[in-house]
Amino acid sequence: MRAAATVLLAGAFVTPMALMVLGSLRSPLLPPAAGLDVWPDDPRWSNYDSVGSFLDWPTYLLNSAAVVSVAVPVTVLVSSAAGFLLRFGSTKTRWWVGAACALGLLVPASALWIPRVVLIRSIGLADHTLSIVPSIVAATAPFGVLLFFLAYARLPPAWFDVAATEGLSSLRTWWRIALPAARGASFALALITFVYAWSDFIDPLTLVSSPQRWPLALGLRSLADSEATLYPIYLAAAVLATAPAALVFLVTRRAIFTVATGER
Repeated sequence: MRAAATVLLAGAFVTPMALMVLGSLRSPLLPPAAGLDVWPDDPRWSNYDSVGSFLDWPTYLLNSAAVVSVAVPVTVLVSSAAGFLLRFGSTKTRWWVGAACALGLLVPASALWIPRVVLIRSIGLADHTLSIVPSIVAATAPFGVLLFFLAYARLPPAWFDVAATEGLSSLRTWWRIALPAARGASFALALITFVYAWSDFIDPLTLVSSPQRWPLALGLRSLADSEATLYPIYLAAAVLATAPAALVFLVTRRAIFTVATGER
């Protein structure tokens, strides 16, 4: 039963990606095939070379890489530190951290779009590739705090008693003991933040107006208004945009599961 559920779940994720790849190999300027035509008769791998004619995807790729290279470590560090305070801080500190996490999880993201745009523009940080980093951190950190809180709750209390006996400050205890012991939570949150930041186009749509500063997701979205018969080119661009996130997952999934389960 568990194996069948795993296969069904994997199929639900793999099937759309497979159809996207197959659709990217069809001939442009032709209507979609009638009925179910899985493999095109004349696969057009040249569609991937044509993406550059419609989309400056190398620039968008570098912009997205800059965003995730900042957003991922900042989110992990902020969440882990706040999770440590939620687990070991004073009663007042735990109350404030818990209230902030609950507020961040309960308030709809759409309710913050206008205030966020006004705030970021008022401090002169709008229309920059990294303008969306605070929004990404705010969106993913509340969940990350709870994730680290649960990870820290599983650690032996004796570790922290020894740290207090040795005179370690809270900051050094978090950095030297708690954070290294919660590697599974760090890997998991880093992956979640990466996928969120890589696929986010609402935040750059509202905060970044210059096309040369767009991340890849927003640049890909700009192709939606192109000629409908060019959908194979659009799907080829979607494959290029999806590949880095899929590759990161394949590379890190074993590390996440290994650390989380305590296997060697």
